[in-house]
This record gives sequence, C-alpha cells and structure tokens, in this order.
Amino acid sequence: MSDSDFRLSNLDIPEEKKNVNEEPQFIPMTFDSGTGILQHDTVEGIVDEAREKVLKACKMLVDEGLVARTWGNISARINDELFAITPSGKAYDTLTPDQIVVVKASDCTWMGDIKPSSEKGIHASIYLDRPEVNMVIHTHQFYASAISIIGLDVENVSELSSEAGELVGDRIPCAGYGLSSTEKLRNNVRKAFADNPGSKAVLMRNHGAVCVGEDIDSAFHASRLLEEVSKKLYSRYCLGDVADEPAGESRMYVEGDTSAPSWARKAMINGNKCVVLSKKPYTVKVSRQGMAIRPYIDDLAQIGGVNIKCVMPEGSTSELKKALRNSDAVLVKGAGAICAGKEPDDAEALATVLEKGCAAAHLAASFGDVKPVSRKDALLEREVYVTKYSRLKKTGDDKNNKASDWTGKIKSLLKGLKKVK
Repeated sequence: MSDSDFRLSNLDIPEEKKNVNEEPQFIPMTFDSGTGILQHDTVEGIVDEAREKVLKACKMLVDEGLVARTWGNISARINDELFAITPSGKAYDTLTPDQIVVVKASDCTWMGDIKPSSEKGIHASIYLDRPEVNMVIHTHQFYASAISIIGLDVENVSELSSEAGELVGDRIPCAGYGLSSTEKLRNNVRKAFADNPGSKAVLMRNHGAVCVGEDIDSAFHASRLLEEVSKKLYSRYCLGDVADEPAGESRMYVEGDTSAPSWARKAMINGNKCVVLSKKPYTVKVSRQGMAIRPYIDDLAQIGGVNIKCVMPEGSTSELKKALRNSDAVLVKGAGAICAGKEPDDAEALATVLEKGCAAAHLAASFGDVKPVSRKDALLEREVYVTKYSRLKKTGDDKNNKASDWTGKIKSLLKGLKKVK
C-alpha cells in the first residue's frame, strides 16, 4: 500500500474536552477537575521552588546537549500530590517560571491555561510509584535514543562505567514501544521502572529515555551517564564502525536568496522557505548507501516524514521535488541530505533529528533484524505533529493546541484506518 492510499486527513479527530480557568491563581488551587486542594500560604513557596528547579535543570541539560528546542520534558516534585513540569511546545531557552505548569499526579489535571507536556502521565506515574524521586527528566538524547531501537535492556552497566553503575544502577531496562503521549507508552515506562526498582534510567524503545533522581544533580548526572554508556554500547553494537569524523560544512539557503542554487529554490515547496544541505557525519555515512530510510526513532517520523528518500546528486530538480512531496528531508547519495523548513531553525532542527535517525539506521543495519517504526505508527506520529503540535511553536496558542493531549484519540483514529504493517 502506498503512502497516498493511507491518509489520516479525512478522519474526524475528536475535539478535546477541557475546562480552563480564566484567571489561574493559587487561592484556592483549582484544577480542571474542580478540586481545590491547597491554599496560597502553604503552597506558593514550594511551587516557586519547584519551578526554579525545573528551569535550572533545563539550562543544565541544554548546556550539556541532552535536550534542545521543545524536545523532551522535565519536572520536579512539589509534594505528594503535585509536581511542576515544562509546558507543551515551548522552547527551553525562553521559558519563564510562570510557564512551568503545576500538575496533580493522581489524575493529571493542571492549574491554569498553559498546557503541560503531553508526557505528563509518565511523570505522574513515577512520582506516585517512587516516593524517593523528586526530579524526572525525559529526553530524546542522541545515543540513548539510537540504542533504544534494539529493544534490549542494558546489562552489567558497571562494566561500561563504574560511575554509571553506582548512580544509575547495574541494569537499565528498555520499555516497550508506544505512540507518543499514549497510555500504552506511559504504562510501558511504568512497568519498566516497577520491574527494576534499583534503576534510575529507562530507555524508551524508538523514542528516547527517562531518568530520575532524588534531586536535580542526581537526575542530571543519570542522564549524562546514560548517554556515556549508550555511546559505548553503540560503538560495540556497530563493531566500532562509527561516524566519528568531523561534520562537513552545512549550507543554509532561504527564500529570496539570489545566491541559492536552482535545486535549493526548487526544494522550497509545501510552504517551506528554507533548506539546509546537511553534512553531518552519520547523515553523510548513510547517504553513501544510496537508499531510502524509514524512521527508527519516532521524532524523525514526526518532523521528517515516514519515508526519507535518496536522490542522486546529478539527478533532476523534478526528482528532488518528487522526493520532498510527502517529506521534509531527502538524502543525497554521498553528499548528506537536504532538510527543509518554514524557518531556518526548523530546517536546522530537522537536520539534527535526521542525524540521529541516520545513526539509528546505521545501527540497525550493523546489528541486524531491527525493524523501523511501523508505517501505521509513523503516519500517526507525522499527522499529529504536522496538523496540531507544530502550530504551537508558530502561534503560541496553548488554548487551541489539541496535540498536547491526544491520549485516547488513537483508538478513534485507528478505527478509521485500514490494517497496515
């Protein structure tokens, strides 16, 4: 079945029910459920403290290169019932304390009209199940995301890093795959932690990782050490065949740039006004194969498309436009990839996600018998991102953002789909 035979655009996505307070305030703390649970004089101080912890963790993770843009989510416990979490669709580098959302762990309702991260359920389960945890970090970090596609637990962590074994635990489980923001994903992560009470990190298959800690430092170092261990495992799985050469010089072209070559101007379709010729190491390495790749990590399906085709460098611009018809990225054999976006940072972000996706594809080829995200799941991820979530970055309209809570909508969508492998 071709991509053109399998569309979600004509399906009716149910409207999200919501009850947003017009004037969010701490007296009393009223959630969507209408439950007032705390008063101003007992909560304001600890809420402010938790929000500051989240912002501090955001900065630490950005500086370390473990998170970027709006990817991932970070939270801090307020008390037994509440936690503070990053909002949906807002970049880490511009966050302010008032944008950090207070969520009730028992039912995931929240205070105010800024929506919390769509993965708030994962955080809620951890705080409910692990009373010693005061900080939760969910990332799409490079090597941890890449090795997650294998679907294997990481055993004997101490042999890879004694520090990681001591802090994170000697076993890092891999939770089964689930679509972003769904109960399935939440339950899979919850089970992985429950089955491994000594672990402070869980890989999320084809997605990313979750790390926990008693405080900011322990959760942050768990994420950092997880990446260190994952990079070593990646090299082992690939038998040392890694793309460790420096990245080549990438080029950015924007609409109206008279110096832009013909192919760059032709690549600006589907409303995209910028293109990047990416020369990142794994992108170049995978492009040399001259073959299309499917996403092994779901964020590439969301941002790039369900099938990243490959064109020849001497090919025609019509072939390039055709390859970009249902995707925002295309590999160019031996030369890297062309990534398109509506704004320069969108194109750059796609190049970053594609690099991780190419690293995953290289690992899959080296390891053997590793399957990409199913076409059905990839299309679902792509549709929700393109039609809903990506609008939030452009408009900043939290109230009309339906993508941040599409748990439960998947069943409705799937009823209208044909069975696709």
